[in-house]
Amino acid sequence: MRVLSALALVVALTACSDKTTEPIITPLPGVWSLQSINGAPLPFVVARSGADKMELTGDVFTVAVGGRFTQVTTMRTTINGQATVQVTPDAGNYTLTGNAVVFQFDSDGMTGTAALTATALTVTGNGIVAVYTKR
Repeated sequence: MRVLSALALVVALTACSDKTTEPIITPLPGVWSLQSINGAPLPFVVARSGADKMELTGDVFTVAVGGRFTQVTTMRTTINGQATVQVTPDAGNYTLTGNAVVFQFDSDGMTGTAALTATALTVTGNGIVAVYTKR
């Protein structure tokens, strides 16, 4: 009888436990800021020739409910010790399927894919891993 009681208790406790196997995904709409590229914090050196360089200093996606987004990319170019900053806006549409996000840009029709998790939006391609976090 004790064995049956213990077995019943184990079954009851197992039934009450939360065994969610689906990953928790944060809602996509919101403001996502670039935190790192290939594991290193910004700025990211895109090109360098001697002391001259071009750096990515920021990138922000603002994702709206309903399939639209905007993106603002900030680059700093230093030539002969003089730095200039260029801010480039873009926009487009996105689709979300499970945890895969596909962004299609209005400026050139190009697409990019990202993976959405509980803590990040990760874009991977051309040997680059860019991690965005939600503000």
